Amino acid sequence: MITEYPVGIKSFDESPITGFKHSEYHSDEILHRIILLSNYEHSEHISDSEFSELLETLNQSNKISFLGSNFNQQNLNLNNKNFPPTNGFTFENDSSDHIYFWRWITMESPDFVILVNLSSEEKIKLYGFEN
Repeated sequence: MITEYPVGIKSFDESPITGFKHSEYHSDEILHRIILLSNYEHSEHISDSEFSELLETLNQSNKISFLGSNFNQQNLNLNNKNFPPTNGFTFENDSSDHIYFWRWITMESPDFVILVNLSSEEKIKLYGFEN
């Protein structure tokens, strides 16, 4: 089951960052835990209905649980869009939402973080496996 889930609070206006949660994400079940984020890089926007379809696809598996958020219209103050961040994620005056965002991911301890963006080419990037 998928329910609404508060991802956090935006720093500049204290409005909620909305998201969705699979009912088993915080359970003791042995599952792959995924955080699915769309429009993080503010590319061509994925619509809410397209994002819902992605979540429904994940929901069909009995081996995956997830948290997800579509940043389409959430106006987050994220200056550094590199993943994973190499600096500025523990203290940055100009992008406090960025700090909260990375702390949130760390606290949720997913097995994978998937960033979904529309682009003219199909590509999959793996980060952290360069060496």
